[in-house]
Amino acid sequence: MSAFDWVIVAGYVVFSLVVGLIASRRIRNMSHFLVAGRNVKFYLGVASLSGTEMGVISVMGMSELGFTHGFTAVTLGVCFLVGVTFVGATGFVINGLRGCRVMTIPEFYGIRFNPRVRWLAGLVMSFAGVLNMGLFLKVSATFFVCISGLNAEAVHWIMAALLVIVLTYTLLGGMVSVVLTDYFQYIVLVTGVLIATGFTIYFVSFKEMFDVVADQQELSGFSPFATGGLTHEQFLGWPFILLNLLVFMAVPALWQPAASRALSAANPKVARQTTMVSGLTFLGRCSLPIIWGIAALAYFAANPNEAHAGMTSLEAMPRFLAIILPVGVIGVFVAGMFAADMSTYNSYLLAWSGILTQDVVAPLFGDRLTDKHRLLMNRILIVLIGAFILWMGLLYTPPDSFVQYQQLTGTIYLSGAVACVVLGLYWRHANTAGALAATLVGMAFPVVNLYMRNHLEDLPSWLRSETTDHWMINGWYAGMAAFVLAFVSMVVVSLVTAPWIRPAVLETADRENDPERVGQEADI
Repeated sequence: MSAFDWVIVAGYVVFSLVVGLIASRRIRNMSHFLVAGRNVKFYLGVASLSGTEMGVISVMGMSELGFTHGFTAVTLGVCFLVGVTFVGATGFVINGLRGCRVMTIPEFYGIRFNPRVRWLAGLVMSFAGVLNMGLFLKVSATFFVCISGLNAEAVHWIMAALLVIVLTYTLLGGMVSVVLTDYFQYIVLVTGVLIATGFTIYFVSFKEMFDVVADQQELSGFSPFATGGLTHEQFLGWPFILLNLLVFMAVPALWQPAASRALSAANPKVARQTTMVSGLTFLGRCSLPIIWGIAALAYFAANPNEAHAGMTSLEAMPRFLAIILPVGVIGVFVAGMFAADMSTYNSYLLAWSGILTQDVVAPLFGDRLTDKHRLLMNRILIVLIGAFILWMGLLYTPPDSFVQYQQLTGTIYLSGAVACVVLGLYWRHANTAGALAATLVGMAFPVVNLYMRNHLEDLPSWLRSETTDHWMINGWYAGMAAFVLAFVSMVVVSLVTAPWIRPAVLETADRENDPERVGQEADI
């Protein structure tokens, strides 16, 4: 990166911080801070959700899959498209949650079941969410170091600088700062992505991409059903596809950073439209970084002398783009990635700090905390979460691909949440005992799987061999097991305990014309 490129990036950083300062003047209560006053309109919601789901984190993860798995990785984008579009088209789950006017997913647990279940769900969700974003800083810093040409030792300093910028931006304006900047962020992001894709195809043709995938990965580079052994590092046909369909149906409705866009929408119709249109763009937003990763594979295969010594699959894409993008263009691209990253970090920090404040800490005080106290607590927790992800980024290295780590940590709470929220909305017999069982069972499998895969050398031989993983070790099977067993636990335990625990029936209503809402929520 030249001095001109650095000026472009620095200018965007200053712009974001100024907007955060302006947004801070609009923050009057928790509704403004967490869900932007629940009055985000359609186009702004689409830009906001799109920016959140395409940060440096997802770009690096998708490009790594393209580098290591070829065109098979596009299967992930297809699953994303199908899952998110289904939720947006049908209003599955998001209609019910938006009708309840909750700010966090665990709030629904308190309405449908009881406060104890809400507290447990909040604890599990925040644990999984913070663990999920534990490597965000490290991956983002790796991207910026590789594409800027800085020394590898600068990763730690970049992590610290990113954290300071993100915390300042988030603490000032909350969700309002996100939606105020997302139009501009989305324009910068799309511009950077399209420019990078154009240069990628110019330097590496599709024929070269197909040839290198066919040569190095053979049929497994084109089909998820053609893998060799059942290892946790490979795509596994239907288990992989079914798990990702479940995950991507759950993400827009129940993954708090994404679901907050539906909960921030002006009404349930806008929530559905926002999710639907965003879903239609997910295939492209997954596929383009995958193409960059495949192009990097082809480029470095043809030019091995330009490959950085010790380069990892995660670093390949940014190092490739650093070579092919000219002065000025690389600055716009990095600014676009930084724009997307700001939206991603902000949304995740608000999501998990909001759950901890609203659903874990506040109930311990008997919900006697005022909005002023909750805002203060929320901001303190944002700083603590930031410190944790900095610590984790410095010390922890995942055993497998970054994407699989993200999915497994997300499944810790998504598997139980799917059972509790879906059956809580659509099955009258769901009760408190069933919700507790589903939450605990859904959490257990991914946690045990992550632990075992970090201690493979301590496991008995029947669990681990050189060619095949036991299903408990394999991430795709463990994820599927978590979803299925959580759902089964909810049904079975609810039916068994029915004579002693009376299910609470949820009565939802469309409160968009609620007179209490007038004058209380900001018009964004």
